[in-house]
Amino acid sequence: HGEAEQAPGVTIDQVQEQFLDAVLTLREEEAARVMDAALASGFGWREIYLEVFVPTLVRVGDMWSRQELSVSAEHLITGIITRLLHRLSMTLPVSPMPNAPTALVGCVEGELHTVGGRMVADFLIAQGWRVWYLNGFLPTEHL
Repeated sequence: HGEAEQAPGVTIDQVQEQFLDAVLTLREEEAARVMDAALASGFGWREIYLEVFVPTLVRVGDMWSRQELSVSAEHLITGIITRLLHRLSMTLPVSPMPNAPTALVGCVEGELHTVGGRMVADFLIAQGWRVWYLNGFLPTEHL
């Protein structure tokens, strides 16, 4: 995978806890520092996606559904994670081989939850796929 060796003593659970605290208090700069420190400690982008971002988004969704978070706070947190996803995705290869498989990834009309689709696209890109990412709320007839 080409990912650095993890520093001793740092666990992904600690990273997730620190990241969750940062986003729940809407401190984007702290969330970015936590992510950068995790990367510097040897955690790879895949671990950050699957073991930090995904559980954080699930927790935020649960809190929103219990009315413990406002819609605006949920949107702000999603925006923070989306921007950090973009930063990490900039390290992925963007030149697939000419015979690479192609994927079209997006969300149909009415679906505004695009983070999962973006993550799927990034995992495919990392595997050498050519990916056309269409984001969200795409009218079906335009697919």
